Amino acid sequence: MGLFGIKSRSERELEAKIIDLNTQIQEVKTVKAENNIQIIGTHVLPFNGEKNIGAIGPITTWIPDYYKLSARSWQAYIETPLAKTIAEKWTGWIIDTGLRLKANPARLVLESEGFVLSKDKIEKFNDTVESRWEIWARSKRTSMTNESNFSEITRDTYLGSKIGGDQLIVLRYDGWVKIQTIDGQRIQNPGKFVSDTGNIISNGVELTPTGKTVGYHVKVKKGMGYEFDFIPAYSAETGLRTAFLVKGTKWRFDYHRGLPVITTVLESLKKIERYQEATIASAEEVAKIAYQVVHQNFSDGSSPLLGQIAESAGIVQNGEPVDALGERLVKQIAATTNKMAYNNPKGAKIETINQSNNLIGFEEFYSSNANIICSAIGIPPNVALSIYNDSFSASRAATKDWDHTMDVEREFFAAQYYNYIYKFWLYTEILTGKIQAEGYLTALSRENYMVVEAYENARFTGPHFPHIDPLKEVNAERAKLGELAKHIPLTTIEGSVEALGTGDSDSNVIQFADELKNAKDVGLEAVKKEVVQPVDKKPKE
Repeated sequence: MGLFGIKSRSERELEAKIIDLNTQIQEVKTVKAENNIQIIGTHVLPFNGEKNIGAIGPITTWIPDYYKLSARSWQAYIETPLAKTIAEKWTGWIIDTGLRLKANPARLVLESEGFVLSKDKIEKFNDTVESRWEIWARSKRTSMTNESNFSEITRDTYLGSKIGGDQLIVLRYDGWVKIQTIDGQRIQNPGKFVSDTGNIISNGVELTPTGKTVGYHVKVKKGMGYEFDFIPAYSAETGLRTAFLVKGTKWRFDYHRGLPVITTVLESLKKIERYQEATIASAEEVAKIAYQVVHQNFSDGSSPLLGQIAESAGIVQNGEPVDALGERLVKQIAATTNKMAYNNPKGAKIETINQSNNLIGFEEFYSSNANIICSAIGIPPNVALSIYNDSFSASRAATKDWDHTMDVEREFFAAQYYNYIYKFWLYTEILTGKIQAEGYLTALSRENYMVVEAYENARFTGPHFPHIDPLKEVNAERAKLGELAKHIPLTTIEGSVEALGTGDSDSNVIQFADELKNAKDVGLEAVKKEVVQPVDKKPKE
């Protein structure tokens, strides 16, 4: 019991645990009675993961504060070098300069629905779609501001969702598909939690009682104050998704907003930042002090610099500095220009301060904590920090792991970003007659989504992390195939171009053919080597 009979915090916590334990024991007895369960044992306790009371601590159910988490995450991005490094490197590898569209309509599915398309029709559809998409994606008219192309919007959206938690994307059409991006901080509850139609409003996201997203409430500045605009998630005319959230990482099932990817390590990042700043500041302060006076036990404690101090303070007699008792101090002797030698008092000497002691342990502390943070986020530390000094086996394992992470992350991002945009864009292109897709519009009006989804089927690809030794990788695969398959190609031109990120394979082949033709026209041809057949020698008789 504390002062004035007030219970201490530890006593209150222990009392709460005892009450909670008694409640749990009663619950177990109730369950036992209701289900006629016979439990044999001297102690009957519910198990919640904690074997010894107090070993884990109290159970905490976190409720994310999206807006403060987002603000803290952006703060870390600005203030903490490690947070910015990881976020930029992650975005650079996953998005690169923008993932490339590879149209891939499901031919067999279309045939099963009664639409038989020849190989030539499919190839023409793919070529037309990919060519028009590329022109659209490169145009600055893609953004509502006419200042960013699709690749720039995509990179900003991905980075913003990873740091801020989520970003709202709105698709509009005015003869050209345009993309509007809205920061997740502006999606808020309009002062109520239930809409006029009976829908639930959760952190600015309006949902039906079954959980389907209806739209988003966005806080916008109007005049001197603020108002709320409602942006529907689906087009009333087409039923297509025209507004959606791109999330950094997801929380539990019933939470409909995204969380910053560095949520788990925000506190660790801040501590690392403080440690780094303190170490740098300490090293800076020590660097200002070049020398220190070291006294022995028999020294009188006077400073060899006292002469300069006394002279600057005017404590001199007959032109020479003196101490408090008027004793003459030994003058400093000029050795060379701008170099001074001191005649030190007995037992005193001047030494340089070892500044390296200040940094001992810094690299180990920083690196070990950076590794933990990178692992928690999901990126190999050597990739995040661009440090490649491991052995071949370790580096190969890290790059293979990162390759898998890139594939999964791109697929996840395509599902919540690229696919929505591509479907809306393809619809507008087919509707205006720029792209021919037999039966698409009819299927859409009749809600035959098997046909619609078959036409919309596509992949979004980007370059992968380069192999440390590509030849070893190829030889290993060749060895797996054996002698019977040694003449079979392991990839295609299209696959190689995708892996290297060197454009479009069809365009490359056409361009290369044109260049070969031009080279021949000006007299440049490859030198052909003559193959000399070996002369058969008759065996001696």
